[in-house]
Amino acid sequence: MHFFVWYLKDAFANLPTTFTYNFRTCYTIRNLQFSKTMAVHKQLCLAFALITLLLAGQSTGEEVTITNRCSGRLLVRTTGANRGPFFLNAGGSTTLGIQRNVVPTPRIEAVLNCDGSGHNCDADGNYKSLAEFHWDPSGKTWYDVSMVDGYNLPVAISPYNPGVGPVECATTSCNFNLNNCPDESKVWGSGNRLVACRNRNRDDGNTAYARTMNRFCPDAYSWSKDDQRRPSPMRFSCNPGNNGLRVTFC
Repeated sequence: MHFFVWYLKDAFANLPTTFTYNFRTCYTIRNLQFSKTMAVHKQLCLAFALITLLLAGQSTGEEVTITNRCSGRLLVRTTGANRGPFFLNAGGSTTLGIQRNVVPTPRIEAVLNCDGSGHNCDADGNYKSLAEFHWDPSGKTWYDVSMVDGYNLPVAISPYNPGVGPVECATTSCNFNLNNCPDESKVWGSGNRLVACRNRNRDDGNTAYARTMNRFCPDAYSWSKDDQRRPSPMRFSCNPGNNGLRVTFC
C-alpha cells in the first residue's frame, strides 16, 4: 500500500487536479494515442484498478472465531469460509474469514471422533448441528443455530460486541440431551453409543422431532419453516460495528 501512495503522489503531480478516475474513464483512456500525459493516465488507471481490488479483498468477509469445548478433537467443516475442513483440538480456538452474500448461506458444522484422515466420525451424516450466517450489504449481521436436519453437538453463537444492538444482538444456542431424542430419530454410533438426533422430515413441523426441539431449544430452527409458525426470534441480528461472531461447540 505504501508503494501505491508514493506512485499516485508522483503521478498526480503532472496532472490537473480536476481529473477524476473511474472505470469508464480508464476504459476510454485505454484506446487513446500515446503521449507522456496519457502514459501517466494509464499508469494511474492501473494503480486505481489494483487498489480497488485490494480494498475489495479486505472487505469481502467477516471474522468468526470457533472454539472447541468438547472433550475430544473436532473435525470442523465450513461453507463460505476461507478454509476447511480442519481439525480443532479440545480447548482450542481458531478464527476464520466468512464470505458475505454468498449462496448457499455460510455455515459451520463439526463432528467428533474422526480418524486421522477425517473419516469414520460420529454422526457423519446429514443430521448435524449448524451455525449459519449472513451479512447484508449494509453490514448488518444475521445468524442462527439450526437443527433442521438434526442435532449432534451443543452449539452457541455469540456476537463480539452485543452493545451495538438491537435487542436480538445476543447469544443463541442449543444444548440438547440426546436421551430426550424420540426413539425413531436416534442415531447410534460404534459401541452402541447415541451420537445424534435425526430429523427425518425437515419440512414437517408436527413431527415428534420438531416438537421436542421446539421444547428444549426454542431459539433454534427445528424444521424448515419454523420461523413462520413461532414468535421466538430464531434469527438473530446485530447492527454494523459488531465486528464478528464466536461459535462454540459443547
